[in-house]
Amino acid sequence: MTMYRVLIVDDESIARVGLRTTFDWKGNGFELVGEASNGRKAMSWIEAGAIDILITDIAMPVMDGLELTRETLRLCPWVKVLLLSCHSDFEYVREGIRLGASDYLLKPTLDSHNLKDVLHRMKLQVIKEKENLELYSRAIEEKLRKSRNELENMVCNMFKEETQSSITMHIPWLCEGYSAVVCIPDHITETDIKREGGFLQQTLHAQELFYDLIDQGIAMMRSSGELILLLQSQHGNEDLITRYLERFSQILKGNGYSFTMGVSSTRYDEKQLKLASEEARNAAWLRFYHGPGGIHTLSTYLNKVDNKDVFAKAKHNLKEYICAGIKEKARQCLEDIFNTWIYELKHPSQVMQEAQEIVSLFYLCNEDTVCAVKQIEALRSKQGKEEVIEILRHNYEILWQTNQLVTTLHQRTVNEAISYIDEHFTDVISLHDVADHVNVSKNYLSELFKRETGVNFIDYIIQQRVARAKVLLQTSRLKVYEVAEASGFNDVKYFSKLFKKLVGMSPAQYQSDRKTSS
Repeated sequence: MTMYRVLIVDDESIARVGLRTTFDWKGNGFELVGEASNGRKAMSWIEAGAIDILITDIAMPVMDGLELTRETLRLCPWVKVLLLSCHSDFEYVREGIRLGASDYLLKPTLDSHNLKDVLHRMKLQVIKEKENLELYSRAIEEKLRKSRNELENMVCNMFKEETQSSITMHIPWLCEGYSAVVCIPDHITETDIKREGGFLQQTLHAQELFYDLIDQGIAMMRSSGELILLLQSQHGNEDLITRYLERFSQILKGNGYSFTMGVSSTRYDEKQLKLASEEARNAAWLRFYHGPGGIHTLSTYLNKVDNKDVFAKAKHNLKEYICAGIKEKARQCLEDIFNTWIYELKHPSQVMQEAQEIVSLFYLCNEDTVCAVKQIEALRSKQGKEEVIEILRHNYEILWQTNQLVTTLHQRTVNEAISYIDEHFTDVISLHDVADHVNVSKNYLSELFKRETGVNFIDYIIQQRVARAKVLLQTSRLKVYEVAEASGFNDVKYFSKLFKKLVGMSPAQYQSDRKTSS
């Protein structure tokens, strides 16, 4: 049951005792919060807003009942005042009613019955006024909510470029300068975004907290969980925006939320809303390097240049060192890639792409595509450079725990080279062409090919071409020069000389002997 708080003020102690003891306060729904012998002593309760009903004598020293009524209703307009008076105080009673007192009782005739009736009426007034105030507050809040929704929709349409009409007549401060702020919820994974759920509730609550804190601003929720803010930036005063955001961040943390915020530079054109939000989003993703919960601007440049050639070369070197079984050089190559990310401040999306390619390379070397998929999934849940680097270092060590790693890689590289040669040996083909195909250097391929097959690269090609020539000489009616050309030899004299050296007879003799024997 709601208890209504009552304060008694009277300079006569016997009168205060009588009021306190002759009425069942608690049983009738009231709580006596205190007593005072004059208005001055009563002010501590008034200033604290700790009462609903004031019962006060009119004639008192220091501060009388009329002055106390005036001060009470000035500080706490919801309080109901009951004046106590003698027969001779009627003019004072009338002044008290004019000041806003709700009722009065004559001291000589005061008893528990008429006190109960008056207090009951006052309690009903308090209840009614609270209900009206709640309805009024709800109406104001609903009107404000609709107004904000309209502004948010206008701004969203500007982002989508679905409107050509100006919105500055509705948001005039956009022309005076504004900054976009993108707030990204921390510790939210791609899986959470696909699943939606609770994280959108925290963004919704963050939007409400923003509007409670800042009058001149707009907050828009995105399905990704982002909260995009537009803040007035008068005269480019970005320090003021930073102070606002620091306070907002503290409030969010006090509610158990963590957001990283990216802030755009000051803009003065409503048509730059989309550019401003993109700038702010890029700044927010500096979280990848500096950790969650910060406030960032692009004064520190976030590199979005995609240096694919640089990474491709580094990845190529990494693969060569792994294939050659040179663990420390491979490790240094991997660390160089990490340092490039940090030095260049590569965009997180680019870092994640390169990290996935490195993981794929590791497990390609082990012929374990299942683990590769699992580790790539693990990477996608990481939101900081340290977490990504830790996963890659861990998988690098796992790679070298496989005893057959180097042998397997060597065999696979040579097998790929042989397959390519077998398909193209009749064409003009070089060591450089084959090395590019298997993604290793030509010097490394030359050494590896000789070690794994027992013959060097050019001798293997010659063997394949001579073997083709033997088949054509046996099975076709082609002339010798046509066989040479079809087998990959451009010079028939060189072909004839080489054929005789390897087979022991000239191409013509070989062709004639086979036809005679058949």
